[in-house]
Amino acid sequence: MGDTTVDATWPSRAGAPLGHLRVVEGALGIAGGYAGKLFADAGAEVIKVEPEGGDPLRRWSATGAELGDTDGALFRHLAAGKRSVVGAVGDPQVERLLASADLFVDGGEVDVEAVRARHPHLVVLTVTPFGRTGPYASRPATEFTVQAECGSLAARGAPERPPVQAGGRIAEWAGGLYGAPAALAAVEQARRTGEGSVVDASWIEAMTLSTNLFADPMFSIMGMVPPMVPRNVETPSIHPTADGWVGFNTNGPNHAEAFLRLIERPELIDQGFVNAAQRMADRATFESWVEAWTSVRTTAEVLDAAAALRVPAARVNDARTILDEEQLVARGFFRPSADGDFRAPSPHYLLDGERPPTGRPAPRLGADDGAVADRERPAPSAPGASGRLPLEGLKVLDVTFWWAGPSNTQLLGALGADVVHVESIAHPDPMRYAAAVMFLDRERWWELSSFYLTINTDKRGITLDLGDDEGVALAKRLIEWADVVVENYTPRVMPKFGLGWDVVHALNPRAIMVRMPAFGLDGPWAERLGFAQNMEQMSGMATVTGHPDAEPLVPRGPCDPLGGAHAAFATLAALARRERTGEGLLVEVPLIEGALNLTAEQVVEFTSTGGLLG
Repeated sequence: MGDTTVDATWPSRAGAPLGHLRVVEGALGIAGGYAGKLFADAGAEVIKVEPEGGDPLRRWSATGAELGDTDGALFRHLAAGKRSVVGAVGDPQVERLLASADLFVDGGEVDVEAVRARHPHLVVLTVTPFGRTGPYASRPATEFTVQAECGSLAARGAPERPPVQAGGRIAEWAGGLYGAPAALAAVEQARRTGEGSVVDASWIEAMTLSTNLFADPMFSIMGMVPPMVPRNVETPSIHPTADGWVGFNTNGPNHAEAFLRLIERPELIDQGFVNAAQRMADRATFESWVEAWTSVRTTAEVLDAAAALRVPAARVNDARTILDEEQLVARGFFRPSADGDFRAPSPHYLLDGERPPTGRPAPRLGADDGAVADRERPAPSAPGASGRLPLEGLKVLDVTFWWAGPSNTQLLGALGADVVHVESIAHPDPMRYAAAVMFLDRERWWELSSFYLTINTDKRGITLDLGDDEGVALAKRLIEWADVVVENYTPRVMPKFGLGWDVVHALNPRAIMVRMPAFGLDGPWAERLGFAQNMEQMSGMATVTGHPDAEPLVPRGPCDPLGGAHAAFATLAALARRERTGEGLLVEVPLIEGALNLTAEQVVEFTSTGGLLG
């Protein structure tokens, strides 16, 4: 058959960006399953290779519900749009599939080098707890032990209580997510050169990047051997209201000042409580002041007051309440599963305003045995042109700040793109201050933030004043130069500068513009501020993190870098589509929608079985 597998359910205007790819998914479980789902949602033909008993997720229910002869909801969510054959690498049927495939997703079950020797064109993505090499490569592991080894668990939680893991098997989701954009970049390179590669992704490295708050580089800058980091929690964070829980976030001093005005204690500004260290030192007293204000108000009243003062805040949801969130309802985010049996999150991005479709229901075990047609692979367009990073030659204009946006462009830079990061002298990237305030006595202290340094590697940096006509004119020249323009401000900011999508598209019709607002480009929450902690509060991550007899806890950080990884995959999918159409497009990747894809199990389990995770 020809080299096209575009799913007819894709909206014709958007087009299936990865409809030209075939993926063989040999991995079992969440990590490889989520990597494969990202490709399937983007239109790739994804074929699961399962053992005789099937992927164990088929029999999994997080709440222990009786499944009968029905596959578990989490499996059906991850496998929607895929096909299933029974077999193993080495079987004739599976070897024929690998010969025609672009990507093989492995969970550590096969001899990768032997597969590559038989199929040198193939990209192999391995997603394992500790990676393919090193002293821990063959070590038994679970989600819990990986979180312990990566260092984040020991530092999470109140000092007076035992430490807690980040709930929801987040390391497994993160491992598959981080592997997907690297694999997609490698696949597109392999189609050009005819030479495949191995992409080695691990849960532990994904968690080290997304949950450790860059403690090691911070201590390195301090010239210290990293000590045992004491457990701590943010304050304010999650507090009771008259009808539930509400979460706050005060990343910057402006947020902290606004929060103290919110709880009607402006006198605390001059008493030093803008400083996080002061709040932590007097945590019990400070939280009693906060809860005296929150506990006599409904969550809705608190959120309305917070929005008026631009204080980042969110309701702390479980699977029942998240379905009623007005922003998500307005955007139609949760939709019926492919088989209509439960509700599930939509894919995490929109292309030119269109979401990827739901796709076909998950296949029954072995449903496609002997039914997958052979597929002719196209000849490479630049044979032998290997040895380069896959995104070399790609030009990226990075108008992002804080953590999520720069994490997207950092991944693109690591894969070879030429990334130019734009800042303002008057308003530098706030991440410069995030871990540099302890170095105020050093020269150029603003260059010493471990956060900023770690998430802005492989980039060039310039300053522009976008409030000035000359600065905007220079930005327009950069837009004409760029293949990709990335920004993560609230929706009104770039149009206010005269640099909205209409302007970008007119200046450079081939440019991809990636917008990463907290809550989306439309809906009642579109202009509200939101950071990683708010996504963890709203999405359900906090609900499954902490002690049962205490308030929920935020995992502290993962929604930002994992939001960046989600955006990187969407960016590369859009570029793959542009390669075939020649036209640029607008990519929308709301931070909350990526987070909700990582907590999908809560909603699919609740709406399928009635079971509520806590």
